[in-house]
Amino acid sequence: MQDTNIKYVWTGTVRIVHWTVFLSVLVLLVTGNYIAHTPSAISPGGEPVDTFFMAQMRFIHFVAAIVFDIAIFVSIYLIFFSTFHAPWKDLLPTPTNLKKFWVQLKYYWRIKGERIEYEYEDPIDIISFLSFHVLALLLMATGFALYAAPYVTDWWWPKFLHLTTDWIVVLLGGLQNVRTAHHIMWWLIVVWVIVHVYFQVWKTVKFKTGNLDAIVGGYRYKRN
Repeated sequence: MQDTNIKYVWTGTVRIVHWTVFLSVLVLLVTGNYIAHTPSAISPGGEPVDTFFMAQMRFIHFVAAIVFDIAIFVSIYLIFFSTFHAPWKDLLPTPTNLKKFWVQLKYYWRIKGERIEYEYEDPIDIISFLSFHVLALLLMATGFALYAAPYVTDWWWPKFLHLTTDWIVVLLGGLQNVRTAHHIMWWLIVVWVIVHVYFQVWKTVKFKTGNLDAIVGGYRYKRN
């Protein structure tokens, strides 16, 4: 019979950041979908209640975006400077890391090999989280470019926004392209979240190591 040990793998800070990102993504999905597909988002006409509700939704979307941005930057900081586990070395495309990734990928694709037990994240998860952070940064950039567009430059905040985001509008060839890019990045994140949740549930059921338990309580089962 195999012995099962319990290992502490996710600190409280990491878990708080994880669930903050998750909840803010849900709020951004609901409010962003309303802003993008409601007539009052296109025309200021209609009943005043519709206009005011749109303003409320835009405010909630903005607050959720700020919470999402802060959580992402905290997550990036932990990747490099966490005193518990800083996985930045695992992100480097070294021969060892590439080999680990290929071995793990072949196992998940059922090509050959046996599952390797990793202390924290396996190489697939590491590449997956890297792609998520890249998408999140692109989402932030296009989102702030859209947010800054209607503001005049008569005080420091609009000036700062235009200084840091106008180049995105120029690079993408106009606000409509920025809006399209923002939507594409957003739906890629939605797809990523769906795949991520499915994959973590699958690993929890398949390997019985408590992957889902770990992101709630911090502890995962390790089989010897």
